[in-house]
Amino acid sequence: MEYTCKRCNQTLQAYALNTRYIVCKSCHKINERNPSNEVYIDFANPMPNDLSLLQIGTELNHEKKKYVAIGRYRHHLKNSYLNHWLFLNGETDELHIFEQLGNYVVAKKSETKLNAQQLNNLRSGAKINLNTITEPLYIESVDKNCMTHYLGEIEELNLTSSNFFYINLSNNFGDAAIVFIYNDKNHQIFTGKYGSFKDFQFSKTNLITI
Repeated sequence: MEYTCKRCNQTLQAYALNTRYIVCKSCHKINERNPSNEVYIDFANPMPNDLSLLQIGTELNHEKKKYVAIGRYRHHLKNSYLNHWLFLNGETDELHIFEQLGNYVVAKKSETKLNAQQLNNLRSGAKINLNTITEPLYIESVDKNCMTHYLGEIEELNLTSSNFFYINLSNNFGDAAIVFIYNDKNHQIFTGKYGSFKDFQFSKTNLITI
């Protein structure tokens, strides 16, 4: 489906049924597909060149399905960075790829929530049990988001503020979870598997082969 940028009239292509915003790659305007609520961030910060191997249009074969990258969040953390890629199969089947320092987590949104005791125990090394994962997870890192850059089709992931906490969990069985803590009543969990670039079937990447 095609849209027109409200600022520069650039034609924007939307592939997902449920993503709420499209970021214009020409002028960086954040366009709301079905305007209904106030957008607190009108323009996206231009995406820095951090030499990611992934790009909009990168494909991933996962569980016998082909997903295509349609959106990117680049989180500038206090101590590191995090690339969060939105991949799509069809119009609604989403997959989330988290990329940090050469490590990848391929994940889906989880409906599970952390309880009050778990939220009060979010420190490096702490053990967290999630009911969707058999083995317990351990917190590898806790960091704070300072700024977010956007590209392509994006969902409403705390566009009202870029100040939130990022929690990275894993275990020795390849399980992983990413948690975003927005406030004491609002958080989001993604669960999946971790690995390196070669562990996943990516194609149409920025990788240059000689």
